[in-house]
Amino acid sequence: MDRQQLLQASVLCSRTLRANIESVDSPNGRPRSLLRQDFSLAAGGLMRIGEFQAVRDTLDSILPTLLDSPSLLTRITRTLLGTKTKEPYTLVISSACRYAREADQPAWAGLVQPKLEQALAAATPSASSNFMTQLQYWKALTSRSDLLRWVGRTREGNAQHSEATAFARRIDDKFWDETRGFYCDSPRHPNLSCDSNLSAVVL
Repeated sequence: MDRQQLLQASVLCSRTLRANIESVDSPNGRPRSLLRQDFSLAAGGLMRIGEFQAVRDTLDSILPTLLDSPSLLTRITRTLLGTKTKEPYTLVISSACRYAREADQPAWAGLVQPKLEQALAAATPSASSNFMTQLQYWKALTSRSDLLRWVGRTREGNAQHSEATAFARRIDDKFWDETRGFYCDSPRHPNLSCDSNLSAVVL
């Protein structure tokens, strides 16, 4: 792919992401820019093209009631997200941590830390979870450990980093197939899952 093709692909991706943003009235009277669907998967791309406000508004709509009964605004957000269920906790945690650092928002990071901690505890995967679920939890652990250290809570950040490192070792022991050279979907179903292995490369 040459430079011109890359540029065209970048423009197309940017248009697609922006077309997925919806303006919604909020209780405080200020319209919020919310992503219609797949927020946590698209958050990185939105920030890459400068749409930090859409990321912030969507996070501010999701995080306050992440573990509580949904408010009217949260129900509107879920409708726009195209789902009646909540965004996966681990993906929301990773997106929030990335936003705080890339947008240079330490004060906002401090405000949402209690909710991120609760969500992380609720997201702890069961022993029978597949590789993708375990991988996303590891990413949430590392993202929050980096954020804690970034806001000056070094001891807590280092403790969470150690937890993430130990968890990564358990993932390797349980899912890595040395003979075939990839992470199995699960010990009971040792098949190749392309999306989870590609995610492991990216993360």
